[in-house]
Amino acid sequence: MKICPKSELENITSSSIIRQINRIIINKLSRSHPHLLNSQVDLDPRIESCWYAGGMDPPVRIRKFRKTLAWMKEHADDPIDRLMVYIGKPCLTVRSKLPLKTIVTHSEAENPDLQIPFFSYDPRCVGTPTEHRHMANTPEEMKLFEDVKDGKIIGLNEDVLKLLIKFYSNVPENRLGVNMTPYLSSEEKVVADYEDNEKREWLEREYKYLVANRPRHHDFYEIYSWEKIYKIDNKTRFMEKRLRPFELFIKPQNRTLDDRTPKYIPRKLRPDLPRWKGRNAKEFFP
Repeated sequence: MKICPKSELENITSSSIIRQINRIIINKLSRSHPHLLNSQVDLDPRIESCWYAGGMDPPVRIRKFRKTLAWMKEHADDPIDRLMVYIGKPCLTVRSKLPLKTIVTHSEAENPDLQIPFFSYDPRCVGTPTEHRHMANTPEEMKLFEDVKDGKIIGLNEDVLKLLIKFYSNVPENRLGVNMTPYLSSEEKVVADYEDNEKREWLEREYKYLVANRPRHHDFYEIYSWEKIYKIDNKTRFMEKRLRPFELFIKPQNRTLDDRTPKYIPRKLRPDLPRWKGRNAKEFFP
């Protein structure tokens, strides 16, 4: 019998309670809010996004570095752009086909007199953690309840519950005059619309592989110590053939999705073609 750690047991309990609350709210509100009937519930989704936040004051380290360069001295105090990354994994999300109402209308956003609060400091000044030179943003958590004892919820936060009901009651609406799918073809909107069977199967297979988020079956590239000593620092093996990425001036970290060898088609599956033709399967990268 497997014994779950306390933290894992708490996560399982919280997830179960949240799913039950979601089910009850949708069942009760769907009578007066029919948009909930067409909503989709995703369990344990992975949500990621990134964007550049500009206009931030440069840190002391960047100011000092700029002053060491003659052509950058006069720009030492210029603002910088910071790459922001949001990573979240909620218990569930509720999605709808149409978007929610905007907080600020387009006409108001285009008004030059609109006052928007501006924060020019680096997010690390307020305790935002930094990972791999990027900013990881974690939203402030609001507790729905304090604890669960003997099958009963202790300390239910009614303010959070009211806020949840308010979110569920927010009716999505179609935005007039705005194309919600500008990057989709008018003829081929979903994978099933492709007439080419090979392209349709290839696209579905590649998409499922990407969203599965499986790690690559190859180890990540690295320069070994003996290569650093004998090939880079001292250059004592110049007679060997250059095969490694650092010898060919290739950066593996810049590898793109289509930078790979196509799948091989066995000879018996192409009997009508010459031996040297049709070896590689077709790929349909844009």
